[in-house]
Amino acid sequence: MLRGTLATIAGQVREAGVRAAAVVLVGRALEPADFPDSHLYSVARQR
Repeated sequence: MLRGTLATIAGQVREAGVRAAAVVLVGRALEPADFPDSHLYSVARQR
């Protein structure tokens, strides 16, 4: 996993040698403390 800003991520990708497709998340998506649990995975969801 690479973490960076829009200004630094291209260099990090190049240095890591990433040549295939990648998933890029922009914003606070990787800071789970600010987000509620997904309903899909919630233990409270009826299955």
